[in-house]
Amino acid sequence: LDISMRPSIRKGKCVGRLSAHVNGFRFRTNRGEVFDLLYSNIKHFFFQPCEKELIVLIHFHLHNPMLIGRTKTRDVQFYAEVVEGSTALDSSSKRGMYDPDEIDEEHRERQLRKKLNQAFKSFCNQVLQVVENNSMTIGQGNEYDIPYRALGFNGVPNKEMVLLQPTVYCLVNLTETPFFVVSMDEVEHIHFERTDFRVSKTFDMVFIMKTHLLPDCEDIPKRVQSIPVDKFDTIKEWIHEKGDVTFTKGTTPLNWKMVMIGVREELEAGIFWKNMDQDGEPKPIGWHFLSAEDEQEEEDPSADEGSQYEESSAESEESEDYSMDEISDESEGFEPSESDGDDWDALHAEAAKSDKQKMRKEVEREAREGTKSPQRKRRKRR
Repeated sequence: LDISMRPSIRKGKCVGRLSAHVNGFRFRTNRGEVFDLLYSNIKHFFFQPCEKELIVLIHFHLHNPMLIGRTKTRDVQFYAEVVEGSTALDSSSKRGMYDPDEIDEEHRERQLRKKLNQAFKSFCNQVLQVVENNSMTIGQGNEYDIPYRALGFNGVPNKEMVLLQPTVYCLVNLTETPFFVVSMDEVEHIHFERTDFRVSKTFDMVFIMKTHLLPDCEDIPKRVQSIPVDKFDTIKEWIHEKGDVTFTKGTTPLNWKMVMIGVREELEAGIFWKNMDQDGEPKPIGWHFLSAEDEQEEEDPSADEGSQYEESSAESEESEDYSMDEISDESEGFEPSESDGDDWDALHAEAAKSDKQKMRKEVEREAREGTKSPQRKRRKRR
């Protein structure tokens, strides 16, 4: 079975045959070029079937990098294409959904997928048998690892969106180049950035490797960007299942070059895993400083609300005291007397008297004008 190799030994596509020997693999191209890979240099051995993929592959993640052509790499892959990655879309190639030729082509593709999956899986099992018979070791526990597509999620580890799939020991993207392989036993800590899901629909995932803690290391942690929010709980559960990897979360992106410089300085001073700094001042233990500011921000609003509530309650109590004092003062100043009833009778009498005076003036005015008042008319009729 002719398969291809990535990265290529030479410029252009490299096609040949892969064979397993006593202590390693040998890949011989159709032009006679040879590439050898020892079992002892293989840290992870992956087999990815062509389920919803265009290729079926065997992938090796190495302990020590190798120089292949002009590329220094820790990943070597051998694959076979199920269908071509591009298809001509000219008018002559248009066919209907129920075209017999189209149906036959889909059937041949399914048969080819099944055949390639069986061939690659059989080769992997034969490799493990050869390794066991010769008391050699390959990968983790002399087993090949298969990515779990059901637990996969989209992210941007380099420059484009890819499907990242967890395995038993790693988080990988083996389909697109450059390859992305994170060995979980090399991870020291994981930090989630931009986790304010009220503002953003995606978040970032940062891998701090154990090598990043070395004094002479200048590398920055690996970041996977633009992961959908609905995958956050799934990823946390997967990390919990690992059991030996810690994680924190924050709402803002960090300058990891400066962060790691500070971490290495505290490690050299021996205070990184302590709750006191060199001056005896309290500080977060270990990686808790990554989420300390966000925890304070989460606590501050509640504290403000509590203080506002206390102030408002105090003001309301003061206003209640003040109003009650006023009422009590007014009640103290108000002394009911027995002459209140007499005053009302006097006012009523004065009002009646004023009405009589007004009536008298109207009668006199009508008399001067030669008219008679209604009262006089009534008297004459009587």
